[in-house]
Amino acid sequence: MPLSAIIAEIEKRAGQREIGNLQEIRKGLRGLSRLPGKSIFDPRTTFGEDYAYHYGGRTELQFNIGTDKPGMFRHGVAFSFEPRACYELHLSVSARLRSMMVAKARR
Repeated sequence: MPLSAIIAEIEKRAGQREIGNLQEIRKGLRGLSRLPGKSIFDPRTTFGEDYAYHYGGRTELQFNIGTDKPGMFRHGVAFSFEPRACYELHLSVSARLRSMMVAKARR
């Protein structure tokens, strides 16, 4: 089955599960004013029939799928260790920890 068909099926079934709310969850966690995307995967994060990661997955925990070997399908969760991605992840985690500490101190 082509990766594009697998992505279409994941998107179809996602509405019935928590992963279907991924972009809404990302919006809340990152304090965004609007949804960062409408679906889990996006053409900008899908690389032919080889692999895809969720939209936004470059600087945060990344849900990814792929067909690296003919006839084999893989799925997983990963972090990007690119310098920019690591730095943005560090800032995001630091900001969340700081706000949690301030909230706890105010109690």
